[in-house]
Amino acid sequence: MLKIIKQVSLIRATNPAHGNIQTFLEQLVVEVVASNYRYFLNEHLINSVSDDRQPEARCWPPLLANERQVSGLFANALSSVCPVSRPEFAILRPGVAGKRGKVGADRNGRVDFFATYGKRSLALELKQISISPLGDAAVRRGLTARWKSVERQSAEVLTHLCAYRDYYPHPTSVGLMVIRVSRKVSSKRKPETARSEAAEQMPSVLQRVRQSIKPDFLAHYVPPLEMQTCLEGGENENEYRVFPGIIFAAVVHGQQPAKKKKR
Repeated sequence: MLKIIKQVSLIRATNPAHGNIQTFLEQLVVEVVASNYRYFLNEHLINSVSDDRQPEARCWPPLLANERQVSGLFANALSSVCPVSRPEFAILRPGVAGKRGKVGADRNGRVDFFATYGKRSLALELKQISISPLGDAAVRRGLTARWKSVERQSAEVLTHLCAYRDYYPHPTSVGLMVIRVSRKVSSKRKPETARSEAAEQMPSVLQRVRQSIKPDFLAHYVPPLEMQTCLEGGENENEYRVFPGIIFAAVVHGQQPAKKKKR
């Protein structure tokens, strides 16, 4: 299940004549979720050949993994949604010098993805973080710090795009954070009990995330039941990790108005 919790309200970013960023984010997340499930199905088929009694628990789809694997999913999704997309796109970050003090777009900064969407030049800064459904103070601090980094870096990218308007028409930048909600299950507990408890905690997790970072876009994805419990190890392979949900939060920086020339 995929549900949009909050839609982008910025007028400049939702102009359909240039390309509606709300529509872009919806299409992107759908592609990511669909690709992730295709990955899971293929891995499940491979595991089923060995007569494993828990083939689904041995699967670990990329959306539930680390940031690099999540980034791979988004690279494929962008190529489906956008006619042009490039990973690790060189930019000039304000106030940052490269090696030997040299400053240049190829020396001192990169954005995770650059793409075109409609008439827009679109930069996407992608981050991933894992949080527990228990919601302790350390988790909240880590989430807030990560979000501030997403906001700052995506704002810097827009500054770069706006400085070269001839190359980047209708510039827009998006900072997108993928928040993986998970909880480790010890060998002393039943995985299904822990999964059910974590699922019940998801509404409060969503509320805490929305209040603490105040994103422009917020979506919630609940993986199929067979994907929510993964085997994590242990001496007798009896430790699990449960994944009750994935949260997609985005900050959107619309086109900056052109500076008026002094007479």
